[in-house]
Amino acid sequence: MSRSVAAGVKARIARAEAAKLAAAKKSATAAAKEKVLGIDQRTDNMPEEALACRSRMHIWVEVPLTLTALEKMIEAGVVSITSRCANQCGSVWIEVFDPKTWDRIDTKRIYERADYGVPKGTGRLPKRSARRALMTRRFPSLFNK
Repeated sequence: MSRSVAAGVKARIARAEAAKLAAAKKSATAAAKEKVLGIDQRTDNMPEEALACRSRMHIWVEVPLTLTALEKMIEAGVVSITSRCANQCGSVWIEVFDPKTWDRIDTKRIYERADYGVPKGTGRLPKRSARRALMTRRFPSLFNK
């Protein structure tokens, strides 16, 4: 191996080790905050509305259907019922039914706000973690001791 290739390999290894060390420091800081306050770092950028829904479930309010819209859906062979979360978290629940049997054909949840969830690949956020983050944010003097 030539000297320039060896130097390039050493430089790449040094950069990788520096990145690994920086990630470990960041992880240690996050772990320390979580250990002291018990707060899941993934909730840091979530709005209170999202934390409230993640800790207590959504409060679904059905979007009213007009008679004309319902008639058109029945003619098409499906009835779609849409509900929105009353907490203003941006969640929408769409259910599609067969109007003859009222069997559910499909259901879909849409989260309109990008800051509603946790980063992909980090797992689910337990309800107790959302509740802890919400209460700590609302009452910092009681929980940040």
